[in-house]
Amino acid sequence: MNHYFKSNKHNPLNRKRIPFRFLGVDVEFETHENIFSKDHVDEGSQLLLSSLPLLDQPLSVLDLGCGYGVVGITLKKVYPQLKITCSDVNEDAIALSRINASLNQVDVDFVHSDGFKNIDSSFDWIVFNPPIRVGKDILYTIYAQAIHHLNPQGTLWMVIRKDKGAESTMKYLKSIGVQVEKITQHRGFWILSCKSH
Repeated sequence: MNHYFKSNKHNPLNRKRIPFRFLGVDVEFETHENIFSKDHVDEGSQLLLSSLPLLDQPLSVLDLGCGYGVVGITLKKVYPQLKITCSDVNEDAIALSRINASLNQVDVDFVHSDGFKNIDSSFDWIVFNPPIRVGKDILYTIYAQAIHHLNPQGTLWMVIRKDKGAESTMKYLKSIGVQVEKITQHRGFWILSCKSH
């Protein structure tokens, strides 16, 4: 799955559009064969979206590791008052996210960034479907940085499979003073809510 983390300047133009529906709102995404979950919105992202509280206020939200923009663009379309930033290490993912924001007629900011390297802002929410294959050392660094990029009372929302380190992730976050709660679980996926004390 190296193509998920590294940009491929010679992308084949095998593009397709996939439909998605959330809270009665139809969204459409363009994908291609070099991007994660090209044929459908992945189960983890769907569970993450459905586990988030309903919103009635103008929060700032970072879709960290946005892929082709599923979480951030869907949230913006359902809740137009949100200020959404999408970031990813993969240039192809950012390019596709831009296309998908235009396709769905939403105004979203984009940052090409390896973790938080190019991100200075803080956010009310950070939503994250972690790339487990990069390893714990990198992930734990990103988790800690994410907590430091939260506004007061902010929340880091994550989806992690139980068999891919959900329990050890909770243990690590608690060890650095983060208040962690398992919000729900489904088919091996855990949704975590993480707040600094």
